[in-house]
Amino acid sequence: GGLGTRLRSEVADRSKVVAEVGERPFITRIFDQLIGVGIRRAVLCTGYKAEGVEGLLGDRYGNLELVYSPEIEPLGTAGALRNALELLDTSPLLVLNGDSYFSGNLLELLDFHHKNDAFGSIMLCYMEDVASYGQVRVDDSGVIGGFEEKSGKAEPGWVNAGLYLLRKEWIESISIDRKVS
Repeated sequence: GGLGTRLRSEVADRSKVVAEVGERPFITRIFDQLIGVGIRRAVLCTGYKAEGVEGLLGDRYGNLELVYSPEIEPLGTAGALRNALELLDTSPLLVLNGDSYFSGNLLELLDFHHKNDAFGSIMLCYMEDVASYGQVRVDDSGVIGGFEEKSGKAEPGWVNAGLYLLRKEWIESISIDRKVS
């Protein structure tokens, strides 16, 4: 992921995904959730301090196989996915931020994705105040109409929870070797 600038004063020696929370690396909490819904393989797109992530976590966490796709230079979220394409062997793909804890139901998202024959699905979170977040505009049927940058305007609305289901074909369509968010 990113360069961890906001947490650098606290964890300057490592990537933020392996910062300890409750005496264990944060990302292991996400791994527990993945294992809980039956996921058995995770591809980690690593960037800043990538060697420390792989060195600490290794190639397994419980029943979860860990595979790494390091970036030579920051490629953005979509660019990192394209960089990992040869390691991605399923469709749809569950894509999530390694530094964001989620409490949504992954199986419900998968069911929604399949029922709508969606090319991509995004888990959203309803907030009473979206002033500090970018807002996602959604119609009554659940179709995204647009994304708005942080407005600073205190109002209720939907924000991106950083969790996606995407068809592999979408990732194949991303330009190679360039930054794409």
